[in-house]
Amino acid sequence: MLFRSLALDGWVGHGGDGSLLYVPYYFGWIASYSPTGELRYMVETIDRIPDPSIRRSGNGMLWIDPDTRVSAKSAWISGGNLYLLSGNAAGSRFSRMVDVYDTVNGTYRYSFEAPEAGASILVQRDSLYVVQDTGLCKWTLGPSAALQVANNE
Repeated sequence: MLFRSLALDGWVGHGGDGSLLYVPYYFGWIASYSPTGELRYMVETIDRIPDPSIRRSGNGMLWIDPDTRVSAKSAWISGGNLYLLSGNAAGSRFSRMVDVYDTVNGTYRYSFEAPEAGASILVQRDSLYVVQDTGLCKWTLGPSAALQVANNE
């Protein structure tokens, strides 16, 4: 379809070695590009989802069907890991499941469930932040990807 580029909206981050990582919201894959723009790898995420549905109105307006499943609602890079907030169910604004991938080669590492659902995540050192509509929650990442509630924050 001519309008498939509409569905390529996504997240781009810096891999630390000068590389760029691209995570599309509506497709279940991750791409890494070298500093010179060469494709280093493209891997499927563990969440295989159908391609997005693009709708067109009679007056020519285009949009992605709101019931289209999202592969990754949010992404963040920290310590050689790419953290993806899984898209979860179609039409859902929030998610709890976080999938972790190696930034060097895209290998899946593990998943864990955040204590609160959110629309996006941030990871800073040993802390996971989950952002909701008007709130922000912080947890400490444990050695086995377990989460502990951060005190006084």
